[in-house]
Amino acid sequence: MLFCALTLSWSLLAATPQDPAKVAAFTKEMNEAMEVGDTDGMTKAMRKYKEDAILLFLAKAARRAVSDDPELNDWVDLFVTNWNRAFRNDFARNYDRYLQRLSSDGRRVRLNLLQSDYPRINKVHILAVVEKNPDVIWADARANADTLVRAFEDLGDLYYLALAHNIVGNLNNPMYKSEGADGQKAVDAYQACLDARERLDLTNDKFYGNTARVVQELRAKLGIEEPVDPNAPPPEEPEINPEEMQPTPEMEGATATVEAIVPKKIDNMVHSADFELEQYESWIRMGLPVVGEQITLPDIMPPIRLLRISGNTYQLEAGAEPTDEFRLTSKPQAITVMRKFADGERPYTLEVATGTSTHIWQGVTLNLEPTDEGGPMFMRPMGAISAETPYGQITLVDFSGDGAFGAKEIKPAGNWAEGLLPETWFLRPDAILFGKTKHSWPYSRFFADEKGQWYELSLDKHEEPSQIQIQPVTPTLGQLKVNLEGIKKLKLASLLLVSDSSATKGLVIDLAAMKGSKGTYSIPIGRYRLIQGRLRESKDGGSVLILPDPILPTLIDIRSEEMATLDLGEPFTFQAGLSFEGSEAVVNGRNLHLVGKSGERYLRFIGEPLFDVDVSAKGAKSVSLEPPLPEDTNKDWERLYYPMDAVLTLRKAGEKPEIILSLKKHPWFGKLSSTLKSE
Repeated sequence: MLFCALTLSWSLLAATPQDPAKVAAFTKEMNEAMEVGDTDGMTKAMRKYKEDAILLFLAKAARRAVSDDPELNDWVDLFVTNWNRAFRNDFARNYDRYLQRLSSDGRRVRLNLLQSDYPRINKVHILAVVEKNPDVIWADARANADTLVRAFEDLGDLYYLALAHNIVGNLNNPMYKSEGADGQKAVDAYQACLDARERLDLTNDKFYGNTARVVQELRAKLGIEEPVDPNAPPPEEPEINPEEMQPTPEMEGATATVEAIVPKKIDNMVHSADFELEQYESWIRMGLPVVGEQITLPDIMPPIRLLRISGNTYQLEAGAEPTDEFRLTSKPQAITVMRKFADGERPYTLEVATGTSTHIWQGVTLNLEPTDEGGPMFMRPMGAISAETPYGQITLVDFSGDGAFGAKEIKPAGNWAEGLLPETWFLRPDAILFGKTKHSWPYSRFFADEKGQWYELSLDKHEEPSQIQIQPVTPTLGQLKVNLEGIKKLKLASLLLVSDSSATKGLVIDLAAMKGSKGTYSIPIGRYRLIQGRLRESKDGGSVLILPDPILPTLIDIRSEEMATLDLGEPFTFQAGLSFEGSEAVVNGRNLHLVGKSGERYLRFIGEPLFDVDVSAKGAKSVSLEPPLPEDTNKDWERLYYPMDAVLTLRKAGEKPEIILSLKKHPWFGKLSSTLKSE
C-alpha cells in the first residue's frame, strides 16, 4: 500500500509531464474542442487526461501571468471555466489567481525552484526510496527536503508544497528506511500534504486517496492517535448533506430473519442480470466431467460439486446429502442442492441444461451432445433467500453465482461472461424482488418499490445471512432524461448507474426498473456513473450489451433544480482492430463492435450478430467479415458472437488507404458505415 502511494507520488512529482504522447493527445483534443466551442469535448479531454492536463495548465498559467499573448489568455480562461464544469471545484481558478498575484521576485524564486532545487531533490528522493540506491545519503536528502518545504511555504505555492511534504513523509517513513527515520514527522508531513491538497480542492484523485491511506496505516502501525486540540470550540451541528437519504418520518425500520428458499416466479420478470433470457447458451458454460469423476462449479462458496454417475446421470453435492440423480437434456431444469454450513444446511437452486447433436446457435449448427469424455453444460444460478418485513416480502437472488447475496460493491461477471471483447467484463448483479414490480432491482444499499418509496437495505453478512434490515428513507429527487436514439425493435431491459457520491455509496440504480415518463426518471440527487446497459427483443429473445467507454467515464450530475440528460445511441460507428501487412489490410473481426454518441460500446449481439459486414478500400476488391463455421466455433466459442477476420488485398505494398466497414441494413441498428483507423 505504501509503495502504491509512492509510485503515484512519482507520477506527480515531476517538473514536466511524464508522458509526452498523452500531453500531445490532450493538447490536440482540447484545442480541437476549443476551436468549435465544444464544451463537452473539453470536459471529456480533461477527464481523460486529468494529471497531464493539470501539469500542462500549470505551465501555461505561469507563462500567461507574464505574457500578453491573446491565444494563451484564451486557452487558460477556457481551461479554468471547463475545469469547474468537469470536476465541480475551483482549483484551476484559484491557482491561476495565485500566479497572477505573485510578485516578480516570487515568480523568479518559483522558476528557480522548479528548474533546479525541486527536480534535484525529487530525483534523490526517488533514488533513495524507489531505487534503493546505496549511494544516497539519507540525512542530506531529508535536510534538503525540509528546506524545499520551507521554500514553497514562503512562496505560498500549495500545489508544489503538497508534493514537497510528500517527499518529506516518504524520506522519514520507517517503512522505507528505519535508520534515522522519524515516524511522527512522516505522519505530520503526509497530513500537511493532505491539508494543502484540500486547500487546493484537489481531493478526488488517487494521489489524495493513497496518501490518506498511508497516513492512516502509519498512525495505526506506530500507535499515533489523531491529534486533538483541547482549546478547539465544540463542534457545530453538522449540516445535513442534501444527498443523504433521511429516515422517512413515521415509518420505522425493521429487522427480519431470512430463510433460504427455492425461488419461484423468477422467469416472470425482467432482471438487471441477463439470466431471464431464454437462450441458455449465454448462461454460464462449463465442461462436463468424464463418467465416474466430478468437477467443482466455479466461484460458488461453499463449493458445489457435479458428480457424473453414468453416461447421462448426475448428482449435485455441497457437503450435505447429495441430490437425487438427474439427467441433462436440452430443456432447462431446476435442481436444488443442500449446502452444508457451520450452523446447518441451506438449499441452493441451479438451473441446468445441455445441447444436442444438431444444436443451432447464432445461425451456426453445432454438435453439443455430451459424450462419455465430456461435453457442455449450461448453468443459471438461482440461489435465493427471503424475509417477511412490515413493508412486504423481500427476496434476494444470487445471480452473480458466487454463493453470497449482494456485496458492498457491484462485481463483474469475470470469466463466466461470453461474447465480450478481450479484457472486458460485464455485470450480473444479484436481484432484489420486492412488491409487485415486474422488474427486479439490482442488489443495492438503497432501492425503491413500485410506488416510489425508497428503502435502505443491509444484511448482517453476505455469505451466510441470517438477518436483513430495511429502513424506509426519503431522498431529495432530481430528474434525468435518457435519450436512446436510432435503435429498432429492441427495448431497454436494463440501464445501470452507480452512485459516485459518498452520501449514497453503494446505491445502484437500474432505470429500466423505474417508472419513467417518455424516458424521464426521478432519482436521488448526486453524481452517477454509467456502468452497463442491456437491450433486448422480447419476441425472439435477441439482446445487445451496452458498456461505457473503457477510458472516459460517463458521469451524470443529478440536481434538484434542473434536468440532467444522458444521450446514447446514434450516430453509430464500427470499431475493430486494423493492421497492414505488406500489401494486405487485415480487419480483426474478433473485436468488432459499435460505438455510440457518448462513446458507449454495443457488443455481445445475440440473435443478430454483426456478420457479413462489407470491407472496402479504394482500388481494392471488397471482402466480407464472414460468419464462423462449425469448426471455427469448436476452436473458439466466442466466434459465435463475432465474425472471422477479413483480409483485403491492396494495390501495392506499404500503402495504407482508408478502410471502410459498411452494412446495408442491420435489423436493429439500420444502415451502418464508418472508416477504421489502423492499430
